[in-house]
Amino acid sequence: TTVKPDITSYCVQNLKEGTEYFFRVIAQNAVGKSEPLDSDGVVPKSPYAVPDAPQGPLEAEDIGATSVSLTWKAPKSDGGQPITGYVVEYRDARRTTYSP
Repeated sequence: TTVKPDITSYCVQNLKEGTEYFFRVIAQNAVGKSEPLDSDGVVPKSPYAVPDAPQGPLEAEDIGATSVSLTWKAPKSDGGQPITGYVVEYRDARRTTYSP
């Protein structure tokens, strides 16, 4: 790709996430081309991630015969996107799998 001489940045698109790429830029004029400026390896990845786990402690309050109220704190990191909700799961002490 050739970029105009007053531009000193360029967004390379359509790369594959998780693939390592190397880039170089070469200046040119009427006399010829410069030596290249080489990059280190770059691996494209999403700027977003899953959020951290909610912060504890996970506290049980208002314990009744058939219900319990739970409280926790928001995660330290939202992964770059707003938290859209929490999934609360439970299991009977005699079981090993959780239910929503």
